[in-house]
Order: sequence, then C-alpha cells, then structure tokens
Amino acid sequence: MSPPHIPSLVLSLSLVLGASLVLGAWTSTPGQTGPYGGFGAAASGHLSDAPITSCETPILWRLAEVDERFGLTREEAAQAVRLAGLLWAEAAGRPLLFQESAEGFPIRFTFDHRQEAALERRYREAELAELELRITDSEAELEQLRGELDRLRTAHDRRSRDLQQRRDRHAETLAEWDRRGGVPLAEFLRLQEIEERMEADRVALNRQAEELNELVGELNAQTDRLNRQIGELNQARADFRSDFPSGAVESGEYVETQRSIGPVVLSREQEIRVYHFEDWDHLILVLAHELGHALGLGHSEVEGAVMSEAAGTRPPDGRPELHPSDVEQLRSHCPDP
Repeated sequence: MSPPHIPSLVLSLSLVLGASLVLGAWTSTPGQTGPYGGFGAAASGHLSDAPITSCETPILWRLAEVDERFGLTREEAAQAVRLAGLLWAEAAGRPLLFQESAEGFPIRFTFDHRQEAALERRYREAELAELELRITDSEAELEQLRGELDRLRTAHDRRSRDLQQRRDRHAETLAEWDRRGGVPLAEFLRLQEIEERMEADRVALNRQAEELNELVGELNAQTDRLNRQIGELNQARADFRSDFPSGAVESGEYVETQRSIGPVVLSREQEIRVYHFEDWDHLILVLAHELGHALGLGHSEVEGAVMSEAAGTRPPDGRPELHPSDVEQLRSHCPDP
C-alpha cells in the first residue's frame, strides 16, 4: 500500500507600506520641517486569513538574522520584537504570550532595495532640511540687512534735511549782510566757521551715502543668493518627488507552511521577515502586525488597526499601541485565561 499524499499549505501574509495609508508612507513632497507622510499596510499572499493558532501555550520565536545595514544591533532588534509582543501580551492578559527561545520560529531582518531606498530617502530628506535651514538663515540675514539699511537711510535723510536747512539760513544771513553793505570782521569769521562745519557735514554725508550704496549692493547680492537657494530647494524637491514617488512598500511578511493529512496538521513552519521600517515606532508596529498573524489573527477592515491593511495607530506621545478592534479580535481568538 503506497503512503498517503501529504499536501503542503503555504501561507504568506505581508505588511506593505503605502502612500495613502495611515501609519507612514513616502509622501510626494516632504514637510518644511522634514519628516514623513502616513505609513500603511496591505496584505499580499496566497490566503486571506491567518491560520488558527492556540493561545494556551507561549509562541516561541528566535532572532535568526539581522542585516547590519539596518543600523540595528541584535539586542535592539530583539527588544523591538519583545515590545511588539508585549502589546499583544498585555491585551491578552498573558505575560508569556511570546517567548524567546532557540526552538522558536525565525524572525529575519532582510535588507534589500526597500530599506536601501528608505535610507536614501532619509538622507535626501536631511539634505532638504539643510537647504530649508540655510534659506531660513539667509532670510534672517536679509531681514537684518534691510533693517540696518532702513535705519541708516532714515538717519542720512534726517541729516541731509538738517544740513539743507542750515545752508538755507546761512544763505539768508549772507544776503542780509550784502544788503547792509558788508560783513564786519568778527561776523565774517563766525560765518566762515559755520561754512567749514557745513562742509565737514557734507563730506560726512557723502561718505554715509557711499556706505548706503555699498549696503544696497550687499542687500542685492544677498537677495540673489537667497533666490538661488530657493531655486536649488525647488529643484531638490522636484528631484525628490521624481526619485521617490508615492507608492506601496512591503515592510514585513509572515510566512507559514503546513503539512497535513485532511484536517490533521502534521507539521507547521512559521517565519517572520522584516524588510523595511521608517523608525523605531514603525518597526514595533510592523512586528506587531506580523506577530498578530503568528497568533492566528487575520486582517482587520478597521482603519487604524494594527491588523488592518492600513496598519497602526500612533498616539500623540508616539508610543505604539493596539486599536480597540485589535484587542477585540485578539480576545475573540484568545479568550481570557
């Protein structure tokens, strides 16, 4: 009698980062202060529902691979898994819901074009932020120059009017002495001294006018420099949008293979793969999503749920947490102990 055929079932559930999604996608244009738009998740794989997994015994996991290009130590990666598991453990009321063990299923941090693009995007965003900061500094310098120019111009105009008024009075005085037939020596010496002071003031005003013209030239040069910087920023933003268009990026994947005879499961292999994350909080949410599949949870249709195809809610303090619908699905799958 020939041995029975044992079919294999492969389940692949993925977490995908998408532009229109909630928790942090690549946006077409970065904000003025830099950071990102919304992330998201969408499922891909052979089946739409995760397998049924018992919650009575701890789910064992092990860190199999952490590519150093992620910039994470193995301990940091393991800590992220622990924190992600803790979200579910606290909701389930089972402290040992997930347990690290050499016998556990592997979790791999697999570096490829997805995270490479994310790192390049972060670098480019930092460059944009630097350009924006330089423009802000240039605008402040330009405003300071304008203020200095206005102050000096106001002072120059006031001194010019004062000198003109003195010259007009001096001319009237000379005309009056001419009508009288001449100027006494003492008065002549006094009038000559007034003329010398006015000439000195005229020379000083001319020097101040030259300084004003130099300041105007500096102001124009600074304005041109600012315009060039703005042009560079606009071009850099256009290049950024071209190089990093909005789109979905697969962040993680849960893969399960079962061998069974009819309803009897003979063996089951599980694996979580992490491909991409934006920051620490996003990494925890990616892992929480995939650990949810490892628990046996399927995708949720509730927007903002960790298990939804638009993954994750990010509270004001930035601490990742489960959505009430996640907790409800978990407690339905894993009744209170």
